[in-house]
Amino acid sequence: MATTWKLNELQDWLETNRPDDIQTANLPKSLSRSAFILHYHVRLARDAFAEFKEPDGGSEKMFVAMMSFEPDFSRAALVQEANLIAAIHTVRNYADIFAQLVNTLLIPVPAPQKYCSFGRVAGDLPESAFKQLMQELNSSHWFRYLAAFSNISKHRHLLESQPSASFDEDVIGLRVQEFSYEFNPKEAETVFPRCWGHDLLEETYTVYRRILELGQMLNEHVLLREVGSICQSGASPSPSPND
Repeated sequence: MATTWKLNELQDWLETNRPDDIQTANLPKSLSRSAFILHYHVRLARDAFAEFKEPDGGSEKMFVAMMSFEPDFSRAALVQEANLIAAIHTVRNYADIFAQLVNTLLIPVPAPQKYCSFGRVAGDLPESAFKQLMQELNSSHWFRYLAAFSNISKHRHLLESQPSASFDEDVIGLRVQEFSYEFNPKEAETVFPRCWGHDLLEETYTVYRRILELGQMLNEHVLLREVGSICQSGASPSPSPND
């Protein structure tokens, strides 16, 4: 099951009701393009080690390939690494564009675009179920992980280039090093423990899906021309997953 956000309907609404606001009307287009890019990278990262996986889920073939330094296995590791990093940056970009859209549609006096971080926009919203959900996502472990990873990876390499094995977990794959990040000078650094690359990939995609659910909620109100009600309703959104 996939979570969908009908961006084309929102774009049509913007072009009809805000014909002079070209910048805002282009945001759904940017989100749609980012979604295509994300799915491309996620698919390549997931399938990187496909030829080394066994039908019964065993890891013997991968272990042999890793220990024998097969060129194809090293190439597969590079494919997963490159596409995992790209997926993380794409989701971070998607969150920022979404924040710009919310800022324009739901905040009476929108902030300048350069200040439209996901967290700031969530904080600027009037009290509502939508605000609560945005803030919950912003403060969630994996959303913060992606933010920290994006910033730290600009300065140093976090993914271990050579795959490793854990016999306790019966897992072989890429790992991400433990790292710490200071979100606020007034707070202690947050430590993010070591994790498997394939787990990080799935959590990255989960963050993306949670943004889609917020997008569904945004559509429900904007398309009904009840923008104000989204910041008054106390009801929780009901995601509508489609095949």
